[in-house]
Amino acid sequence: MLLLMRALDKGSNAFGALRPDIRARLYAVVDNPGQDTWEDAHTIIIDADGFTTLWQAVGTHAGYPVRSKDLERPWPIVPTREQLLTALCAELGVPTRTERPCTQCGPGHDRGDGRCARHGKAIRR
Repeated sequence: MLLLMRALDKGSNAFGALRPDIRARLYAVVDNPGQDTWEDAHTIIIDADGFTTLWQAVGTHAGYPVRSKDLERPWPIVPTREQLLTALCAELGVPTRTERPCTQCGPGHDRGDGRCARHGKAIRR
Protein backbone atom coordinates (compact mmCIF):
# COMPACT_ATOMS: atom_id res chain seq x y z
CA MET A 1 0.00 0.00 0.00
CA LEU A 2 2.89 2.35 0.73
CA LEU A 3 4.23 1.97 -2.82
CA LEU A 4 0.77 2.75 -4.18
CA MET A 5 0.48 5.84 -1.97
CA ARG A 6 3.84 7.08 -3.19
CA ALA A 7 2.86 6.40 -6.81
CA LEU A 8 -0.39 8.34 -6.35
CA ASP A 9 1.51 11.22 -4.74
CA LYS A 10 3.79 11.36 -7.79
CA GLY A 11 1.09 10.31 -10.26
CA SER A 12 -0.41 12.28 -13.08
CA ASN A 13 -3.18 11.94 -15.59
CA ALA A 14 -4.06 13.68 -18.84
CA PHE A 15 -4.65 16.91 -16.90
CA GLY A 16 -1.36 16.95 -14.98
CA ALA A 17 -0.39 15.93 -11.45
CA LEU A 18 -3.08 14.17 -9.43
CA ARG A 19 -4.59 16.85 -7.22
CA PRO A 20 -4.91 16.18 -3.48
CA ASP A 21 -8.72 15.89 -3.75
CA ILE A 22 -8.37 13.24 -6.50
CA ARG A 23 -5.85 11.27 -4.44
CA ALA A 24 -8.17 11.51 -1.42
CA ARG A 25 -11.06 10.04 -3.43
CA LEU A 26 -8.84 7.16 -4.60
CA TYR A 27 -7.60 6.50 -1.05
CA ALA A 28 -11.21 6.55 0.19
CA VAL A 29 -12.45 3.93 -2.26
CA VAL A 30 -9.48 1.63 -1.58
CA ASP A 31 -9.88 2.00 2.20
CA ASN A 32 -13.65 1.56 2.15
CA PRO A 33 -15.07 0.16 -1.10
CA GLY A 34 -18.79 0.85 -1.11
CA GLN A 35 -21.56 2.40 -3.18
CA ASP A 36 -20.72 5.99 -2.24
CA THR A 37 -16.93 5.84 -2.52
CA TRP A 38 -17.09 3.83 -5.78
CA GLU A 39 -19.62 6.25 -7.26
CA ASP A 40 -17.32 9.12 -6.33
CA ALA A 41 -14.15 7.54 -7.77
CA HIS A 42 -15.08 5.37 -10.76
CA THR A 43 -14.69 8.17 -13.35
CA ILE A 44 -11.26 9.39 -12.20
CA ILE A 45 -8.71 9.28 -15.02
CA ILE A 46 -5.69 7.46 -13.61
CA ASP A 47 -3.14 7.28 -16.41
CA ALA A 48 -0.91 9.95 -17.88
CA ASP A 49 -0.90 8.54 -21.40
CA GLY A 50 -4.59 8.48 -22.16
CA PHE A 51 -8.01 8.63 -20.62
CA THR A 52 -8.29 5.34 -18.73
CA THR A 53 -10.71 5.68 -15.83
CA LEU A 54 -10.56 3.72 -12.61
CA TRP A 55 -13.67 1.82 -13.77
CA GLN A 56 -11.98 0.81 -17.04
CA ALA A 57 -8.78 -0.17 -15.24
CA VAL A 58 -10.62 -2.41 -12.77
CA GLY A 59 -12.39 -4.11 -15.69
CA THR A 60 -9.16 -4.58 -17.64
CA HIS A 61 -6.77 -5.62 -14.88
CA ALA A 62 -8.99 -7.15 -12.19
CA GLY A 63 -11.90 -8.77 -14.00
CA TYR A 64 -14.59 -6.40 -12.73
CA PRO A 65 -17.66 -7.50 -14.72
CA VAL A 66 -19.86 -4.38 -14.69
CA ARG A 67 -19.71 -2.64 -18.09
CA SER A 68 -22.73 -0.35 -17.80
CA LYS A 69 -24.94 1.13 -15.11
CA ASP A 70 -28.29 2.89 -14.98
CA LEU A 71 -27.73 6.37 -13.52
CA GLU A 72 -30.66 6.05 -11.15
CA ARG A 73 -29.74 2.64 -9.73
CA PRO A 74 -26.99 1.51 -7.36
CA TRP A 75 -23.99 -0.41 -8.63
CA PRO A 76 -24.87 -4.12 -8.95
CA ILE A 77 -21.39 -5.01 -7.67
CA VAL A 78 -18.76 -2.78 -6.07
CA PRO A 79 -15.13 -3.77 -6.76
CA THR A 80 -13.25 -5.28 -3.87
CA ARG A 81 -10.24 -3.64 -2.26
CA GLU A 82 -8.02 -6.24 -3.93
CA GLN A 83 -9.49 -5.48 -7.37
CA LEU A 84 -8.97 -1.75 -6.85
CA LEU A 85 -5.38 -2.24 -5.71
CA THR A 86 -4.65 -4.57 -8.63
CA ALA A 87 -5.99 -2.05 -11.15
CA LEU A 88 -4.28 0.98 -9.63
CA CYS A 89 -0.94 -0.81 -9.33
CA ALA A 90 -1.15 -1.99 -12.95
CA GLU A 91 -2.00 1.47 -14.30
CA LEU A 92 0.56 3.30 -12.16
CA GLY A 93 3.36 0.79 -12.73
CA VAL A 94 3.62 -0.25 -9.08
CA PRO A 95 5.00 -3.79 -8.77
CA THR A 96 2.77 -6.30 -7.05
CA ARG A 97 4.14 -8.76 -4.51
CA THR A 98 5.04 -11.25 -7.24
CA GLU A 99 6.58 -8.77 -9.67
CA ARG A 100 10.16 -7.65 -9.64
CA PRO A 101 11.10 -4.32 -11.14
CA CYS A 102 13.03 -4.37 -14.39
CA THR A 103 16.35 -2.61 -13.89
CA GLN A 104 16.22 -1.30 -17.44
CA CYS A 105 12.73 0.16 -17.68
CA GLY A 106 11.19 0.10 -14.18
CA PRO A 107 8.43 -1.68 -12.30
CA GLY A 108 5.33 -3.36 -13.62
CA HIS A 109 6.82 -5.20 -16.60
CA ASP A 110 7.37 -8.74 -15.26
CA ARG A 111 5.37 -10.94 -17.59
CA GLY A 112 5.47 -13.83 -15.12
CA ASP A 113 8.41 -15.80 -16.45
CA GLY A 114 11.20 -13.55 -15.21
CA ARG A 115 11.37 -11.59 -18.46
CA CYS A 116 10.37 -8.00 -19.11
CA ALA A 117 7.14 -7.63 -21.08
CA ARG A 118 8.48 -4.50 -22.74
CA HIS A 119 11.79 -5.74 -24.15
CA GLY A 120 11.90 -9.50 -23.41
CA LYS A 121 15.19 -9.45 -21.54
CA ALA A 122 15.66 -11.27 -18.25
CA ILE A 123 14.76 -9.18 -15.22
CA ARG A 124 17.71 -8.78 -12.93
CA ARG A 125 17.50 -8.14 -9.22
